[in-house]
Formats: sequence, C-alpha cells, structure tokens
Amino acid sequence: MHDAFHCDITEAAAFATSLAGASCPGCGDDRLTIVYGQAAQPSLGAALFSDARAAVKAPWSEIDLAFCQGCGATHNLHFEPSQEAANTIEVAPNGRIRLDRLKNAPRFLAALKRQVETSGKRAALRFEAQDASDVFEAGAFEQIQADRCTYFTPGALARTLRAAGLEVTALEATAEGLLHATATPKRSARAAATFPIEEPVEETKTLVSAFAQRAAARAAAWRAELLAASAGPVALWGADARSVAFASAANLKRVRPHVVDADASRQAAYLAGFETPILAPSALAELAPALVVAMDKADAAAARAALKAARVKTKLLTLDAH
Repeated sequence: MHDAFHCDITEAAAFATSLAGASCPGCGDDRLTIVYGQAAQPSLGAALFSDARAAVKAPWSEIDLAFCQGCGATHNLHFEPSQEAANTIEVAPNGRIRLDRLKNAPRFLAALKRQVETSGKRAALRFEAQDASDVFEAGAFEQIQADRCTYFTPGALARTLRAAGLEVTALEATAEGLLHATATPKRSARAAATFPIEEPVEETKTLVSAFAQRAAARAAAWRAELLAASAGPVALWGADARSVAFASAANLKRVRPHVVDADASRQAAYLAGFETPILAPSALAELAPALVVAMDKADAAAARAALKAARVKTKLLTLDAH
C-alpha cells in the first residue's frame, strides 16, 4: 500500500487563515478560511483497477477544506475533476443536477440561468447534493473524499443558488442524506423566502469549525480499534469511496486491510491504494478476519449474513455507528 495511506489528520486553526487568490466554487466569494487538513488520499474515489500495480500508482490528492463566509459552503482547495468529469455535468438518476463535484458552480449556474431566461419559459431547475450536516456533526472523516469538491448544508446550498440569481422555491432533506432544491431565475427584487431546514451562515460556521477536532478524535478511536485487531486480517465490507477514504485517514501503518464486496462485478478488481484484490464474501472462511468493518448498516447486515454462512465468528463493527 502507498505510503501516503499512512497519513494523520491535522487539526487546522479554524477560521484563522485567510486565503489570497482563491474563491468559493459555490458562490464565488473570496472570504475563505481553512478549517480542516488531511494528507493525501487516492483522488479517483471508488475507481477500479485491473492489477495491484495500477491501483497503488493511481493519482493521489491532498485535502484542505476551506469554509466560505459568504454562503457557508465548505470545499476542498485541491479538488481537480477527472478529465471525464470536467467535461460532463453529473445528473442523478432522479434527473436532478449534482452540485458536489462542480469546480465552478457560479459559472455553470449563470449559464443555466441565461439558458432558461432566453427560452422565455419559467422552467424549474432541480438540484441535488449530499447533506454534509451529519458529516460535520459526527466528525465523519471517511465522507471527506478527494473526488468531491463542495460540502453543502441546507443553508449553504440555498445561499449558493441565490448568489447565482436564482429563487429557491423548494428545499428539503431526504432520508438518504441528500439535499433536494428547486429554483427558478429570480424575477423580482422581493426578499428571498427561507425554509425551516435552512440554517444561518453563523450556525454553519459553528458546525464546521468543530469538525476537525471531532474527525481527529474519531480517527484516533478507529486507529486504536484497528491496531488492536492487527494480529489477524482486517476486512472492510464495501468497495466504495468510503473504504478508500477510511483506510487513508485512519492511518493504517501496521494494518493492510482487505476489501470484501458482494457485487460480483467488483470482485477481483483493485481499489486505489490497495495491494490486494476485492474479495467475494465466500472468501471470508479462508481469510478468517479478526475484525470486519462495514461501511453502513445495510453493509453490516450483509456482512453478518455472510459471516454466518461462512461459519466465521469475529468482531463486526459499523463505521457510521461507531
């Protein structure tokens, strides 16, 4: 595994550093302060590789999160979209435009607004983003991923859209941890309507400022848990970007985790940074892991069933409940 996996989370001095020359990819404001720093992690998220050499040599990216005092969005200063992502707009299966991975949302939103205005129709624009409120509240460092640019709370998303001259007509948080917003080009000077879930920017600032300390404490607790189990193999259940980010930020210097996934299309491939291939659940009997870490409750249920089928008794922990 690449040495950069062996990184430590560094707690930045919240709101103490001004950044000259940078601007928010959400609203374009240049009033930014660093709130969280983390050493490099693979920058392609859940991308799969055909062999270990390619996986270990995959590109890596530093992570420094900057808070925007204008809209309250938080973004990774080092984010660079892949060539494919740079030339496409990500649209969710529900037809909503994803804003998390846009490096220049103001330019994109301005162009979208002009297109709607030129058409002469009052079209409703539908947007989606991950709700980062729980991420910041829980110190969920594994959700900070190099292939994501911006982290929105409900208030930050609404302020980002309004800064682009859009009127937000609907804003809601889903049970799946997403934010859904609907907006149209603003046509009058009347005050913008706000929504019950929309927090003021000072509240966003308070939430984000505590993230570094919470993430560091959580990463240290996980590091201790993993080292305690290092006498035997450790398995991460779920071949996705969370596994990559978790292994990176948890500083696994003495632990080389395996990754297990029930999706046959991912098995035998390699995640970025991992020297061992993704295993099928049937491999658990031979692997006999000392610890299995599931990425979420659904993965934990699948892992529990697979361990039972393989007749393997071991410790099973869930990342989002630890």
